Amino acid sequence: LDRSVLDRSLGLGTGYMLRAQRAEGNFTYAYDWHSGREVGDDSQVRQAGASWGLGLIFASERQPQVGTALTRSLGFFRRHSRGGGNARWIAYPGATQGSLGTVALVALAHVERLRALGASTPAARELLAGYLGPVLAARRPDGLFHGSYRLDDGIPFGAPSPYFDGEALLA
Repeated sequence: LDRSVLDRSLGLGTGYMLRAQRAEGNFTYAYDWHSGREVGDDSQVRQAGASWGLGLIFASERQPQVGTALTRSLGFFRRHSRGGGNARWIAYPGATQGSLGTVALVALAHVERLRALGASTPAARELLAGYLGPVLAARRPDGLFHGSYRLDDGIPFGAPSPYFDGEALLA
């Protein structure tokens, strides 16, 4: 294992993500290579994780096509957001409740985009602050985070999750 292997792997993975992105900005969730068909499952948290992955790649490589894909992905989540100001949460299509991990990962994708661009606008900072609001509101007295939130008003509830807690702490 050396740098050339890692660079090639990152290039192949990036290429796959770019080809797997749909016009709306989200991604093909799973593909069955044997049947040649997309599998119908989906995961809002993993979709947000793909956005963060693009953000990390864009921040390190500054490839224009990755920046375009990241912008499209963040646009998908913005279109499916509710609230505003310092309280913006995501109502993922088909979901019956929100997932804190989704909001935290989208916030992390915004952080990487801003880091890559080296500057931010008031609108970009406001959007990031909006996504961080529900993350902060989900913090429980014991220091963990509620794992879910209501789609109608963004009020957090539910048990913590080590995954979502980690994503929230990173954000």
